[in-house]
Amino acid sequence: MGLTIRGLLELPYFQESARLMTSCVTDRKIEYVTVMEAPDFNTDSLSENGLILTTLSAHYQSLNSINRVVKALSMAHVSAIGIKLGRYVNSIDRSTVEIAQMYGVSILALSEKLLFRKAISEVLTFIANEQKAVTERVIQANRELYQALLQNCSMRELLTQLSSRLSCYMCCCDADGQKLAEAGSAAQGTGAVFNEKKIVEYLSEFNKNAECGYLSCEGAIVIPCRAQERVLGLCCVAADETQAEPILPLVESISNALSVKLLELNLKKQVDQENMTAIMDDILFSDHADEKTIIDRMKPLNFAPGSAYSFLVITVRRDSNVCIKNISLDIIKNSFCTHSISSVVFRRMEEYLALVTYAKDQTPESAAKKIGECREVASEYLGVDLVVGSSMIVSDLRKLGDCYNQAKMAMRLGMIFNPEASLFLYDKYFEFGLISRAVDTSECQAFFKRIINPIKDYDSQYKTELWNTLFVVFAHDTLEGASKYLFVHVSTLRYRLNKVFEITGYNYFEQKGKLMLYLAVIINICSNI
Repeated sequence: MGLTIRGLLELPYFQESARLMTSCVTDRKIEYVTVMEAPDFNTDSLSENGLILTTLSAHYQSLNSINRVVKALSMAHVSAIGIKLGRYVNSIDRSTVEIAQMYGVSILALSEKLLFRKAISEVLTFIANEQKAVTERVIQANRELYQALLQNCSMRELLTQLSSRLSCYMCCCDADGQKLAEAGSAAQGTGAVFNEKKIVEYLSEFNKNAECGYLSCEGAIVIPCRAQERVLGLCCVAADETQAEPILPLVESISNALSVKLLELNLKKQVDQENMTAIMDDILFSDHADEKTIIDRMKPLNFAPGSAYSFLVITVRRDSNVCIKNISLDIIKNSFCTHSISSVVFRRMEEYLALVTYAKDQTPESAAKKIGECREVASEYLGVDLVVGSSMIVSDLRKLGDCYNQAKMAMRLGMIFNPEASLFLYDKYFEFGLISRAVDTSECQAFFKRIINPIKDYDSQYKTELWNTLFVVFAHDTLEGASKYLFVHVSTLRYRLNKVFEITGYNYFEQKGKLMLYLAVIINICSNI
């Protein structure tokens, strides 16, 4: 579709009046035509894929001048230059042809009998008729799509309707990259273009660039299906190149229709998600007398009870450019169901939560291995580093509320003590959970009064780093390791710890003093999470 150089030479008016002088590819498109006769003709104003007609009236006296203007036109990426012979030039020099050939531009030798006005009319009439045909096809497709929507046709029926008009393959994917429907011949070069990885890349590009209307890749066109200011899915088409002209407007039409279908599916998902969240909130934040009540409550979620359970908090790192809201629930769910007989995954505010059910009792080590494998699968598929906080393993569903709090605390403490890691287990921080239950007691307030506040007040007054030093010391196994982290000598570290002793009366180098200072550090952390 569209006018090419080959097609131009087949037009009746050009068949006997034009001769191709170059051996360039003749399937380049011609999208407009203009005449160049003025000596100050500005090639900067030209766009690609043009046909330039000229007699070289302003340049014929010098071959160098002719070659300069041909080179300038070629660098503007025009498709062809038609030079009319018999007026100012009688032949086209080989050097001129070679310049155009170098840039892939066709040189046409035009007969002196050819009239520019008639040539322009022939070209523009062809282009207009082609565009008119495309417009009529788009209008007809829109009518049919509108009727199909009113009749509540399926996605596959919508795709079949358009693919039948073109020799093409079409598919519709949701925001997770899952194909929902396809139609047409799958032999239309769909392999590498529409594979799982490529589709995820397309989705990522559209999510990052809201202004991007479509992507063209390896002969395929991908258009986003948008609604409610979000990308709900993709409409993908691979067609014969002869159908390229009408594809884009027709695919835009069907992408609008598919957006309606995807919006319906998305709204249904949102309703299901809200119901799931409401049920899980009731489980997590309400007291239940027995497990049977919880199991009955969770039946609508297709939950199957097991022997052991753990609760997960799943999110992205704070410095990530990816918003958790843009990460698919289904991808998370599919990834974390890999090693469990049942899993309930739902989103709550800025994080995903997962109740993982194990078929048999698990050790913390075996559970951590399975959760780590699931995290890696999801991270690799999404192309983003997920972080996971995991609770301890329980066998009583009535403990899920505690497990939720454990998973959140594991996430927070892990990001403090081991920010390079991606999986944080509450089993490694359980002493914090125990102490956190006493944060608001008078005993804990005594730690603030006797240890925490005096050290922090001293730091504030004398611009020292005693409290940070204390924190780093307990985060490392040895004083040498802590001194390297702080970039100070071990003797400097000992001096600071002795200063803490002077301020608080608790000596780091004595058993009781070290215990009290460690408890102070933990209490301070727990009071801030």
